[in-house]
Amino acid sequence: MWMSGKSYRLAGGKPVPIHSAFSHTGLKSLLSFPPLRPAGKLLVTSKRLSRAIWLIGFLALDCLSVAQAVPAPASAARAPVAAAARTGRLRLAQAQTPQSPGAAAASDQQSAPEEPIGNVATLTGVATVTRNDKAIPLQLKDDIYLNDIVQTQASSSLSITFSDATTFRLSANAQVTIDNYVYEEGGAGNAGVFDIAKGTIAFVAAAVAKTGSMQITTPTASLGIRGTTGVVEVPEGAAAASANIKLY
Repeated sequence: MWMSGKSYRLAGGKPVPIHSAFSHTGLKSLLSFPPLRPAGKLLVTSKRLSRAIWLIGFLALDCLSVAQAVPAPASAARAPVAAAARTGRLRLAQAQTPQSPGAAAASDQQSAPEEPIGNVATLTGVATVTRNDKAIPLQLKDDIYLNDIVQTQASSSLSITFSDATTFRLSANAQVTIDNYVYEEGGAGNAGVFDIAKGTIAFVAAAVAKTGSMQITTPTASLGIRGTTGVVEVPEGAAAASANIKLY
C-alpha cells in the first residue's frame, strides 16, 4: 500500500508527508520526470511506474467524488409522480362498470326516432291526431305514426295512405286508432290492426293484407281482411248490433 500512517514513500526516495505530497511543490516533484531517452531506448523504471499508478488513482477518486455530488435531474424526480398518475388513471378506468349489451340496446331504442308508417293523402275541413296524449291539428302530407288516434270533425274528411299502399278514408266525425302496423317489403311478419271507434270509414287493403295479417276492429267486433275493400260504419253511441261492415 502506498499510504502508511502520515507518510508517502516513493520507490527509492524519501518518505514524504501526505499534505506535502498534495501540495503544489509535492505534485511538481511527483510529476517531474527525468529526460526521456532517445527513441528505441525507452526505459521504464519502478519509480516512473509508481508515480503513474498514484496519479491514475488520484484522478479516479476525484472524478468519483464529483459524480456523487451532482444532483439527480428534475425529470428523474418527476418520474415516480408520473408513474403514480398513470396508475391512478388505470385504476379509475378499471373501476368503471361497462354497460351491459341489453341496457345499451334499450338506450338505443329509446333514443332512436320513430319511423312514420303513413301520411295524410287528402284533407278537407278539420282533423286532428292524438299523439302522446296531445291533440295536434293535421295538415296535408303530415306523417302518421303507430298508436296515433286520427279523428275528423263535422263536415270534414281525411284519407291516409300507409307504407304498403293500404288506404283509409274517414268521413265526418270518424275516429280510427292504429293499434299495430308492421310492414317490410317481401317480409313474412307483416301485420296491421286498425280500431274504428266511430263514424264511417272506407278502406282498400294492400300488401299487409296479402302477405301477412290485417284486422279491423270495432267496439264489439273484429274482422280479418284478406286483400279486399270495404266500408265500416259505427254510429256514435250505438249498440254493438248496429255496427255495419260491408266487404266488396
